[in-house]
Amino acid sequence: MLARTDLVELIDSRVPLKKTGHNHSACCPFHQEKTPSFSVNGNKQFFHCFGCGVSGNAISFLMEYDRLDFLDAVDELASRLGIEVPREASNTPSISPSLYELMLKASDFYFGHLSRNSKAKNYVAERGLSQEVVEQFKLGYATEAWDGLLSNLSQNSETTKQLIEVGMVIKNDNGKTYDRFRDRLMFPIRDKRGKVIAFGGRIIGDGKPKYLNSPETPIFHKGKELYGLYEAKQQNRQLSRLIIVEGYMDVVALAQFGVTNAVATLGTATTDFHLQQLFKTVNEIIFCFDGDKAGQAAAWKALEIALPLIRGDRIVRFMFLPEGEDPDTLIRAQGKEGFEQQQEISLPLSEYLLNELSKDMNLDIADEKSRFLGRLKPYLEKITDLIFKEMLIDAAGKRLGMNPNQLAVSLGMTTKRESFKPRQTTSSAKTITPMRMLVALLVQNPELAKEITNTDWLLTVQQNGSILLKSLLDLLHSSPHLTTGALLEHWRGNDEHGLLLKLATWEHLIEESETRVEVFRDSIAKIFKELAQTRRDELIAKHKSQSLNSEETDELRRLLSSNS
Repeated sequence: MLARTDLVELIDSRVPLKKTGHNHSACCPFHQEKTPSFSVNGNKQFFHCFGCGVSGNAISFLMEYDRLDFLDAVDELASRLGIEVPREASNTPSISPSLYELMLKASDFYFGHLSRNSKAKNYVAERGLSQEVVEQFKLGYATEAWDGLLSNLSQNSETTKQLIEVGMVIKNDNGKTYDRFRDRLMFPIRDKRGKVIAFGGRIIGDGKPKYLNSPETPIFHKGKELYGLYEAKQQNRQLSRLIIVEGYMDVVALAQFGVTNAVATLGTATTDFHLQQLFKTVNEIIFCFDGDKAGQAAAWKALEIALPLIRGDRIVRFMFLPEGEDPDTLIRAQGKEGFEQQQEISLPLSEYLLNELSKDMNLDIADEKSRFLGRLKPYLEKITDLIFKEMLIDAAGKRLGMNPNQLAVSLGMTTKRESFKPRQTTSSAKTITPMRMLVALLVQNPELAKEITNTDWLLTVQQNGSILLKSLLDLLHSSPHLTTGALLEHWRGNDEHGLLLKLATWEHLIEESETRVEVFRDSIAKIFKELAQTRRDELIAKHKSQSLNSEETDELRRLLSSNS
């Protein structure tokens, strides 16, 4: 699949490239720069930024740029090539691509009607939404007709069956079919690949229910999806923080005012799956809730889900809005700057937890301290990250006026406070060994594999990298047309991948192809020379301790003469 992918065309469809010599270049899409340092080599199927160091192949680019995981990136490449990715046999039924195509047609249908219906246009205008935001989220309108979508998309009984399968059409007990969504502002829900998988619809007027969502379908599972996540990734190349709000309109209204990093759950509470997915994209999540009792209850549930997931640089904060406000009304009243100020004063999870547990308590009283610790202990037990647990114990100790170690003992918890020694560094550059040079040249120029026809001798080489070099050569002998990008993909997920990626971008300053071949051959000769020296030393040592047989004597004589 990588061999059939035109990397230049793929990247150019997202980042306009300019031809520069043998390569193509652009300003890097992964960091801010004024002078282009992002280079794409179509022959090697490899890209590299000399500014920030990011590099890889077509799959790596999609994972970085479109924020896809590995399997989704593979699916995206396969979709571009019109091929189907084989899957292992499982109990999960395969999903027909026609279902996604049908949902896209439904989205186009609703989007077209929004501009043609005066009531819908007036509603959007009243909510202060610009055409730019309407197009960004592809908002639409479901007409009042009972068969508006059905009559437009259903060409035959099979299409009707599929419309029922994806939840867009309902079939009642009498066998009659009709549109699920009618007279509603429509919010297409897109997955992380940008495919429409479901809809949310807000009634225009005073009807009920106010919001109506797609049901669970083969392509939509509401506990695993977030509204606005795809759009947030598209609007923010350097996304580091996401805000979780409660509704579709909150996400859209925030985007209208320039806050483009908000997402919403789909009629469900936040799940651990949601957070695990978000932490793959950002390291900071802010929950934004109304300040009423319902908002407080939702926040506490979110805290309990988040506790076991916090580790390393993951941050969770809680932002509570003033009474009677929601994100939509607040940003209209205070603007983007005011809303961002609210984010900055949001409560860290640890502070929110301790505040709630100590609410209505006088921690100067021994009995109240004991009651507080009784409340705190089960939440500490949920924390899997030892450093975060110790920090929370430290914070609790300050509130109680207790030594953190004493507090840990009283809670029946031992802390593992290790003194980390600073890693010793050396100013000397890493030695460029013949083996390192061989592997680097081979990764950057796979065609050099033809210079070594037999690899068995590498099994006798006692040097770091010899097994990796043999694996590279064996792979290239069996698949001589592999490019640098394809080679790297072969090692994705293995320990060697990081090293190969580094060597693929190593600037060894060997430009001319003839010179590369010469250096490659010279590196092989140096390794053979080292092998001969090692064998010579072994035979000399043996000669001093015991006699050599005739074959060993002849071998030593040859080694000594070749070294003279």
